[in-house]
Amino acid sequence: MKGRIVRAAYTGVAASNMGSGARTIVSLFRLKTRRGAAPLQPLADDEMQTMATELGGMAVLEVDEVSMIEKVVLAHMHLRFACYQTAITPAAAIGPRLAVAEHDCRSVV
Repeated sequence: MKGRIVRAAYTGVAASNMGSGARTIVSLFRLKTRRGAAPLQPLADDEMQTMATELGGMAVLEVDEVSMIEKVVLAHMHLRFACYQTAITPAAAIGPRLAVAEHDCRSVV
C-alpha cells in the first residue's frame, strides 16, 4: 500500500499517546466544537486547502478511542472527509477511503 498513515484521536491526551504527529479529530477535521451540537459550517477555501495538505498522501486514517466519539461528531468527520475527497479529485470524488479504528490498543498490555 502506498501512502501514509494519518493518526487522530478524540482527546489530546490520546493523540499524544499515539505519537507520530497524531492530531485531535477536532483540529484535523476543523470541527468547531467537540459536541457537534451546531450544524457543520463549510470551510473557507484556505481552511480546506490546509486540511487537504495535512491529509495529502493519506492511505489510512487511524482513529483511536472510537467508542468515545459521539455519532454527530462521526457524521461531521464523514462530511469533512467527503468535502476533502471532492476537493482533491473533483471529477470522481475518489481517493483515500480506508479507515482503521482502534480502541485503546496501547492500554492493553
